[in-house]
Amino acid sequence: MNNTRHEAFTLIELLIVVMVIMILTGLLLPAISAIQRAAERAKTAARAQVMVHAIKVYRTSYPTYPGQIQGAVDCTYDDSVGQKHSVIIDALTNNPRRIIFNEVAENLTTNSYLDSWNRPYVIAIDEDGDGIVNMSSTLYVPNFSTSIQETVAIMSWGPDPSNSTGRLYSWIR
Repeated sequence: MNNTRHEAFTLIELLIVVMVIMILTGLLLPAISAIQRAAERAKTAARAQVMVHAIKVYRTSYPTYPGQIQGAVDCTYDDSVGQKHSVIIDALTNNPRRIIFNEVAENLTTNSYLDSWNRPYVIAIDEDGDGIVNMSSTLYVPNFSTSIQETVAIMSWGPDPSNSTGRLYSWIR
């Protein structure tokens, strides 16, 4: 008779290991979620800064801002009726000198600059040249309006447009 004994895990030991793994996973998920939210905010803020820079560089290459009407008041582009991003996108990607001021390939299907939450950015340009941008939008919040001492300002509504603390502003770093 062969009296060799096989060493193996008992059912209780396996259940304890599985339970420890589940507890560790439960502890990590909120941290991973927070990291993803921070990455979305950072990506949105960086894209806004790139757009501000592209619009300013366009202004140094041409005598006007993209889509500017000479002598006009400041204009806010929020992709609502009459204020389409397509005017800016067209100027930055399809201009007489064929200079690509900003890559917007992922948004050309919608003709909009979209943030990480698939909402259009609010882009305001100092078209009257007074050094103050008057930004106004009613896209998500009724009667949103602000004045900024900049020549170009971009805002993202953030993950929840009704929560003003989640908004991202190109003029606040």
